[in-house]
Amino acid sequence: MALMISSDAIVAALGDARLEHLQAIRHHWNDLLVPLTWAAATAAVAGGVLGAVALSRWLRTRGQGPQPLGVFRTVARAAGLSLAEQWLLVRVARAEALPSPLTLLLSRQTLRVHATRYAAALPASRRLGVLTRVRHLRGRVFDGWGLGVEG
Repeated sequence: MALMISSDAIVAALGDARLEHLQAIRHHWNDLLVPLTWAAATAAVAGGVLGAVALSRWLRTRGQGPQPLGVFRTVARAAGLSLAEQWLLVRVARAEALPSPLTLLLSRQTLRVHATRYAAALPASRRLGVLTRVRHLRGRVFDGWGLGVEG
């Protein structure tokens, strides 16, 4: 059995002096709740404004850092690769689940292995053309064909 005591029973037991004290506490508590409500509302508005500013800043700067594909395009342009050759490397990298097409430019063997696997998955009518383009690309990148390098 739960013991339930009403606030009237407490007031009657405490007497008049304590009743006045309880009423004063209740009055001051109500006075305190109004500033706490305003403080909470002000904090919520300030948090919303700061969140909006942070979101706006993030949206403006999210694409400005070095991105793997951007670095690849810069290196590929410096190596003199055409857009078609760059796109071929991007397709090979995606098909092979590489983190970046730049991986294919690390070594002649890396490019050969991944391009051969990529070409094997293509229809026979396209396979030879892709392998020829990759062989030519490997020669230009790793042997210096077309880059003004004697070799």
